[in-house]
Amino acid sequence: MRKLDDNRKETILSYIDEHYSQYNEIPTVREIAEGTGIATTSVHRYLNALQEAGELEYKGHRGINTRRMDMETVQYSMPVLG
Repeated sequence: MRKLDDNRKETILSYIDEHYSQYNEIPTVREIAEGTGIATTSVHRYLNALQEAGELEYKGHRGINTRRMDMETVQYSMPVLG
């Protein structure tokens, strides 16, 4: 098996985060492939490798969650007086 390219890993992570920021939904593997120009089978390989490296959680289809997404979804609550 060929070594995975670090530039492609970053391209995939960036695409997922940008898509999520713009549409407020996680892209499908097919959307990632179309948006990055990387073949669907390669996207699957990279997502699995990124999951093993702890860069994201991947559960198939739209079950993708990156660390950047986790940081964006932190919510703060404050009591309202009045």
